[in-house]
Order: sequence, then C-alpha cells, then structure tokens
Amino acid sequence: MKVFVFGASGYIGSAVCAELRAHGHNVVAQTTRSEAASELEDAGYSAVVGTMEQPDSWLDAAMECAAVIQLADSFGPDAEQVERKMLNALEAALEEADKTMRIIYTGGCWLFGNTGDSVAAEGDELVPLKAFEYCVRHRQKLLDSDRFEAMTIHPAMVWDKNGGVLSEMIEAARNGK
Repeated sequence: MKVFVFGASGYIGSAVCAELRAHGHNVVAQTTRSEAASELEDAGYSAVVGTMEQPDSWLDAAMECAAVIQLADSFGPDAEQVERKMLNALEAALEEADKTMRIIYTGGCWLFGNTGDSVAAEGDELVPLKAFEYCVRHRQKLLDSDRFEAMTIHPAMVWDKNGGVLSEMIEAARNGK
C-alpha cells in the first residue's frame, strides 16, 4: 500500500515510516525541512517538502496514496488553523475526485487531560489540555466525513534514540525554561 505520512521526520513519524517500510508499504514522507528530506530519501522513502498549510506542496502526492497518517503538529498558536487547512484541502480533493481515503489521526495523550493516578484507556472521555482542544474537533470532523475512513490513535510520551520529547522537557527544566 502507498501511504502518505505527515510529520515523517518527527519522533513518531520516523518510527512509523520504518515500520511501514518493514512491512512492505511504499512511504511518501512529508517534512518541512529540506535536510530531513534527504535523510528520508536515503532511508528509502519518497520525500515531499512542504507544510500542512501549503496544500500545493503535498496534495497531489497525498492523493496518489491509499492512506494518510497525520502525525504532524506545528505546536504554534495557529496549530488549529494549520491542521484545519490541511484537512479541508484533503477532503475537498477527495470530494472532487469522488473517492474516499483511509486516515489515521494522532490524537495523543494530551487529549485525555490530567488523569491523576488513573491510566488513560481508549474508551475514556476526552478532556483535552486547552492547547489541544482543537484535536477533538478535528477528530470528530474526520469521523463524521463521508470522504475519510478514519481512526484515531493516542500515543503517549515518545522516546527515541536521541531522547525524544521527555529529554527535551528535562533539558528545558534544567535550563529554567
């Protein structure tokens, strides 16, 4: 299967791309950085450089795929608008082509909010941190759409060979940030 991966060079994206390739899938890997595109191509993926808010940079490549995996986030104050633009562009192109597409949307652990001493479970109510409230709306948009065959995954904190998000948080705390 040919799969388009938003955020292919990120913590989660790099691991997902490797697993897809190991299972025989063709990966079209989106990244925002040219230097990451070279690394992605060296790993055997087709790289697409562009941002979610610039559909002209990735839409044709995504439409050639059987599925999309959304693992990217701008983490900026406009994250909701950036992701909405991406989802709207993809849905409009699917509508125009009169087709559907599988999509895996990353909700993340932030959508469960503060669970205290309880472990979050897939069926728990979503009570997202304020910065990620938009993800619940986008998730519902995908689930309600006639153009997407959607599912959501909620990865927890991510660790990779270079440390990952947790090590960045620890370093920021050490530096008083």
